[in-house]
Amino acid sequence: MNNPLSFLDLIKLLREFFKGRISSYSVYSERQEIDCILYEAFVFKCGIEEPYNTFKAGIVLDSKYIIADYFGKEISLNNTREDIIKSFELVDKYCQLRLPDKYLEEFFKHKP
Repeated sequence: MNNPLSFLDLIKLLREFFKGRISSYSVYSERQEIDCILYEAFVFKCGIEEPYNTFKAGIVLDSKYIIADYFGKEISLNNTREDIIKSFELVDKYCQLRLPDKYLEEFFKHKP
């Protein structure tokens, strides 16, 4: 089904999808945002934007800039499980391609 995810469902999906690749995360319920660190190298932010209940996400560069375009594809605004998973896959691919193979090899040696 293409039902919109609740904020709690988004948190569960993020943890499930990026299991072992998140070193920490913070939840901001009042803003419906989650900040986390992927691969111990990238700050990733996602959430649900009101009033339209759309999905938002990106890798944070600094306080003013967030990467939202990955290899010519943008993060989907659709707040459905399927579309969010596709967006997470884009972000994951981007992170893995930006990190050296030796780093990823060592990273995955120490993760469950």
